[in-house]
Amino acid sequence: MMNNINMMSALPSFESDSILSQMSNALLRPDTRCAELTLLFERATKQDLQTIFPILVDNIFGPHGTFHWNLRKIHAETHTTEYNSIMNFLKPEGVLFKQIYILLHDITIKYDFSLAYLPTKVRLMLEGSNVNPFYNEIIQYTNHQSGRQLVSLLLNPFDYYIFHFVYHLINPCHQRVLSEEHWNTVYYNLCSEYLLHFFPTSLNVPILPVITFYHGKNPIQSTQHVFKPYKQSTLLKQNLFGDPHINDMKVMHQHIEKHPRNEIWRSETILMAIIDLWLSNDQVCSQYNNLSTATNYPELPSGDYIRIIRVVVKHLHAFSSTAKEDNSSLGELKKHTLPMMQSRMYVFLRNLLHRWPLDESFRLVLELWLSFIQPWRYAHDTYNEGGGIYKMIPASSSPPDETVKYADENTYIQFIAENLLVYIVILQQLLPRFARIDLASPKNAQMLFRLTKVFNQPNLVSMLKKVESLVENKNYSPTHHSTLNYSSILPPLSPTSRWSTNNTTDIYSSTHIMQDISSDNVHPANFFGSGYDTFASKYLNLVRQKIYELEGPNFCYKPMFITQTAAEVYELLKLTKSSEIKAVALLEECKTAQKNDNGLWSFFFGPLPSQDEISLQDRLKAPVFLKSSADFLIEMFQIKDFHNFDVTPEKVHELSREDTIMQDNSYATILTPTKVKERLKNMKYEGDPDLIPIRSYEIAFLVRLLYVFACNINQQYGNHLSRWYYNHGFCGRFVSNFLQDPMQAFKFEKSHGSSRRVMYHLPPRVSFRKFANKSLLSFLALGTLLSVWMQFGWSCFIMGYITINVLAALIRAVFRTRVVPTLDLNFNDSLD
Repeated sequence: MMNNINMMSALPSFESDSILSQMSNALLRPDTRCAELTLLFERATKQDLQTIFPILVDNIFGPHGTFHWNLRKIHAETHTTEYNSIMNFLKPEGVLFKQIYILLHDITIKYDFSLAYLPTKVRLMLEGSNVNPFYNEIIQYTNHQSGRQLVSLLLNPFDYYIFHFVYHLINPCHQRVLSEEHWNTVYYNLCSEYLLHFFPTSLNVPILPVITFYHGKNPIQSTQHVFKPYKQSTLLKQNLFGDPHINDMKVMHQHIEKHPRNEIWRSETILMAIIDLWLSNDQVCSQYNNLSTATNYPELPSGDYIRIIRVVVKHLHAFSSTAKEDNSSLGELKKHTLPMMQSRMYVFLRNLLHRWPLDESFRLVLELWLSFIQPWRYAHDTYNEGGGIYKMIPASSSPPDETVKYADENTYIQFIAENLLVYIVILQQLLPRFARIDLASPKNAQMLFRLTKVFNQPNLVSMLKKVESLVENKNYSPTHHSTLNYSSILPPLSPTSRWSTNNTTDIYSSTHIMQDISSDNVHPANFFGSGYDTFASKYLNLVRQKIYELEGPNFCYKPMFITQTAAEVYELLKLTKSSEIKAVALLEECKTAQKNDNGLWSFFFGPLPSQDEISLQDRLKAPVFLKSSADFLIEMFQIKDFHNFDVTPEKVHELSREDTIMQDNSYATILTPTKVKERLKNMKYEGDPDLIPIRSYEIAFLVRLLYVFACNINQQYGNHLSRWYYNHGFCGRFVSNFLQDPMQAFKFEKSHGSSRRVMYHLPPRVSFRKFANKSLLSFLALGTLLSVWMQFGWSCFIMGYITINVLAALIRAVFRTRVVPTLDLNFNDSLD
């Protein structure tokens, strides 16, 4: 921001001042600002554009938490005119991008992007020695006595806009002011537009406009190795061919104009910004071991954040699906797109699953994960036939089955091998959640159905078995040491008896795996066919390397499909069957209630309000979802002996009464919607009463002002107040009428990396919060007006009010007996 102010002060010309004033006036009129800015750009010079561009970007996105254009709240349904004007102004071929390309003609135009906007992990990477080559060209240092110090990123106009656009989604200043009712906003659709434009899924489609003039992303040193020095041996040759240095520079500039990065550097910028800002966001990827990097962010990202990430995953799958057929420079980027985002996506999903609550909104995260592990659903032909991004069903509803394309082993086996942990470990982390929720709820049943249906696709489980067979063996000794170790930002896994744990000592070793396989007299090579050895030699090191990179050397991988089925799967299957019977019973109750409502009362006055918040149509779906889920689980894990589990309707009541699935500590009590409501009713505030959130019947600024006033008195005279309160005589009884009683309060201590409920003591103290009550203030105002109207004066009423309260305190002090605590609490005890 200081850089922008310095640029403004460095331009004393009348024209520049006029341009700035015109732009300021245009930005104050939201209805016409885009049209006025368009006219302003037509009259502005290149120097004027250079000056006003960073000011305009700051005004659009408000990176400092100041005014912005509300791109994440404006939607076409209710803001049609403003929505269309902003979309036309900011779209890839819109007015603003035309000005950006004008500024790109001058390679020296750069703007500062603050490092404070970058996630902690990215800042640490830039400060370290292993800097991503993408940032080598844009890092700005300053020289100090202690050495070079990283200051900011120095970005060209295109990169500056894109980085601000991407940061706007994760800006902590804009997280708590969003409405979740509408997801089809300007920001969401701009993300879709940018993806479609800069990551074309069709072959031989150039990114418009075609840039051949910008050399800022093509460093000269990257082309020097292509040319050999031109040696001159005689003066005659030098005279015939002219100056050799001039000829070399001409050839070099011709090469630069045709440099392949001219075609892809814009797409590369967007891809790196998305990966480094959205998938490494501190709001999601918390540092579990490094407590110094803790930041005060909202508990969870917003719903539109997850939806946008899912759109990115879908489109990048489609973009990468044509890499083999594309021989252009863009084809090289397609080959590296998924490998660049896979590791970040694993960390991102692990953290989301660990922190997301047990409610129906988890469908957003579930669908994001399912989209990532099914690249075949978004292959080029299927994706384009479905209409791309705009025709895709949002995460809150089911995707159409007719667009599903099953996995082909020859095409997708490498993706599965590279992302084995994304399939297996996240599945192991996810399945225990379904044992803690009410599966009879239609939306919860639908989530389980979606999960089991995806894993029951043809070829998927068989490919996972083949890849899992490469992980565990007696000679497992990974040799690859990655500098990007994500173990510090990965949450712990569920400590179950058979599934994966971090740093475990109970290793489910390869010996057990071989025993399980040999128990059926099956050798891995025979089991997977004659081509197993070729497959193992091709993917063995790849699988081990990925596991070591993501989870570290102490991670114990425990397979799911090449060993005996885990007990947790049987328990989930048992719960699914019992929930199916429960869902049928709830459906019958819903039908009976609906029949009873069809009487004379409902004919004349409408139906009675139902106590069941779930409609009959949704209740009809739950048993179907649960039955299909159970069948899918049986087929996934090849379970042949489930008939031994006798789940009858008589046992459903017993299961619901016990309300637990297992008797060990691995599973918590099942949370149903009814129990959640009961918990909310029984919840009470246990902290400092003066710090209760401001109520609707209170005046906010008075609450804060009176709290500061009371804190100053308590801090200065706290010991005196405590001594008077604990006085056993008349004085103590009198003063206690005006003081708050000592109490034990609770707070959550988060400074040690975990949330601990800590008890602390509040001593006797004064509190003036009741004087911020609107009712009391209205009474005092009305009494004062009546006193003035009756010519007694306002002071007479105030003195009368004080006198009545003092007399009441005296009477209570005379007739009141109280037990004074023997523990003498000082005011400083509240800080313990």
